[in-house]
Amino acid sequence: MEVALALYRRPTLVPLARAQALPAGVEELLAIASGAARASATAADGVPPDQLRDAAKFFIQQILFAPGGDAWRTLGVEAGAAFARVRSNYLALMRWLHPDRHQPGAWDAVYVARVNAAWNQLRQQARRSTPEASVGAGEPVLALREM
Repeated sequence: MEVALALYRRPTLVPLARAQALPAGVEELLAIASGAARASATAADGVPPDQLRDAAKFFIQQILFAPGGDAWRTLGVEAGAAFARVRSNYLALMRWLHPDRHQPGAWDAVYVARVNAAWNQLRQQARRSTPEASVGAGEPVLALREM
């Protein structure tokens, strides 16, 4: 959450953040943006819940949905993440972005196609690949293939 707040307060840091690995806590940001977690429950340093929600959405839009990002980054996971994590992040993004949850013309809905494309790419890839390792409770790890 600290990284998201820093970027929200100083957008000039966005290009630097785009060049870095994803920080810990992306799942928390997705939960806040989607409404699954109350922003007030994660409030620190007296930051208003609306500002936390806006910072989470800003981070997702600027870092996860940055031009040139791959499917892994679009879904907020590092390459090779467990399929369960990929799916969980996809569902959180869709809870936030799905057009049925917005008024007509809502800007957030423009990201739905990109999120769905990333999900379909990684899901199809998981079906085609042989698990190279297991994480946690025997979940296969997704692996990128050369095209």
